[in-house]
Amino acid sequence: MEIKKLSFQFLIPVLVSLKEFLPKLFHPFTQEEQGYSRSFEGNGLGLAFVKGFCEISKAEIEVVSTKGRGTTFTIKFNQV
Repeated sequence: MEIKKLSFQFLIPVLVSLKEFLPKLFHPFTQEEQGYSRSFEGNGLGLAFVKGFCEISKAEIEVVSTKGRGTTFTIKFNQV
C-alpha cells in the first residue's frame, strides 16, 4: 500500500523573528512579545491547538522562520 502525503503550506509575515523562540512556539499561552505594548493580540492558544490537531491526526508540522520575511508552516497529512 502506497502512502501519499497531502501538504498545506502558509506564510505568516513576521510572526517569529527570533530563533530562540521557535522551541516554545507551540506551548499554550506563550507569545514572543509579552506585556501590554506587544504588537499582536491573542492569548497564545492558536498554534498549540494546531499542534495538538496534527498529533491527533498523525500529521507532521514543520516551521521555518526567516527574520524580516516571516514564518512558513508546512503541514503534511498521510493519505492511504
